[in-house]
Amino acid sequence: MGAQYTYGHADSRPWYRRVVQQDKLRILIFSGDADTCVNTLWSEWWTSELGLAEIEGGWRAWTVDNETAMAGYVTRYEHSFDFLTVRSMQLLRAARRCVSTVSPRLPPTAS
Repeated sequence: MGAQYTYGHADSRPWYRRVVQQDKLRILIFSGDADTCVNTLWSEWWTSELGLAEIEGGWRAWTVDNETAMAGYVTRYEHSFDFLTVRSMQLLRAARRCVSTVSPRLPPTAS
């Protein structure tokens, strides 16, 4: 559409690469599919450009109720790095409660 974007900050991926490879932190990057500012495709591209190996077979659906209410997709990478999409931002609160569905070692945040 002809829109131009000017980066306001330096690329943070080199920092993430260094930190992730130390295996001291677990990192979850999440993106809502209804986000018009930083959309899921951009977030997925940014995450994949870190160059980490995908584990668990790439994208898979995750659910709010561990059964049928699909809430988005998750891609797990080596070094405890996860990329999660959230179907419509109304589900964000539910996603926070259900982080253990995606990653049992992460405690859910307080609601």
